[in-house]
Amino acid sequence: MSLKLLKNMKLFSGSSNKSLAEEIASDLHLLISPSETVRFADGEVRVRISDDVKDQHVILVQSLSQPGDSNLMELCQFAQVLKKEKAGKITAIIPYLSYARQHKAHRAGEAVSVALVASFLKTSGISECVLLDIHEQDALNYFKMPVLHLSASDIFAEYIDSHRDDFGEDNLVIVAPDKGRKLEAENLASDLEAGFAVIDKLRHLDKTDEIDHNVLTGEVKNKEAVIFDDMISTGATAISAAEKCKENGAFHAYLLATHGVFSKTDNSHWENSAVDRVFVSNSIQIPAEKRYNKLENV
Repeated sequence: MSLKLLKNMKLFSGSSNKSLAEEIASDLHLLISPSETVRFADGEVRVRISDDVKDQHVILVQSLSQPGDSNLMELCQFAQVLKKEKAGKITAIIPYLSYARQHKAHRAGEAVSVALVASFLKTSGISECVLLDIHEQDALNYFKMPVLHLSASDIFAEYIDSHRDDFGEDNLVIVAPDKGRKLEAENLASDLEAGFAVIDKLRHLDKTDEIDHNVLTGEVKNKEAVIFDDMISTGATAISAAEKCKENGAFHAYLLATHGVFSKTDNSHWENSAVDRVFVSNSIQIPAEKRYNKLENV
């Protein structure tokens, strides 16, 4: 990026993932512009900027991780005040987009929540968004602004390639934990010249953490199984997939996921699970209390 463009650019960080914002700012040779975020005792949030942004291209970095609603409100407040202060353009970098799983009404009477999120972002003044591995491509249809949708697949492929010894050399099989991740897992398998398998996951619609049963298609016997998903929430899908792989003869079961949501506060179910190691990106800043021995950031 040219120095001329950088002179007309400011970068602000929300409170959800300051370490990632610092890395982005460093790569752009920018300082993070001063701002203040206050959360009151009742959970309400207030934002204040203290930098001149008139006619500037402003970058906002904010993951909509837990607490998702509050972090969304914080991002929208940033955009609103930047617009009021006459910023020339506002680009929101949203490494994790909350509500992306609610991209359609599965049953009568349900809201399409990601459509509301997209509307909030547009109304607040955001000009364009950069998103990373949203759960469903269909969710992009609700954004009435330019969107750059990135994938972490290349980063994971590069990581595995440079750590082949840790993943059984050439004895790999990439596993899609459900049919929804089949294309992404197939592409990763192709990049790594690895085998491929897919699990057909049947889940209760009214009990989102409960899975009826899994059916595995593909060969994992005497292989190193690498389960590839876009996010980890409760861990039910990943752990069930790892169990199925080992039941079918896999030596180990590793998990790659872009977003480490980790909605459960107790990590014991990971330490005692069939998953041998877990690799996630830094799209979500994982607090110390949610870290465990098997977990690594890529």
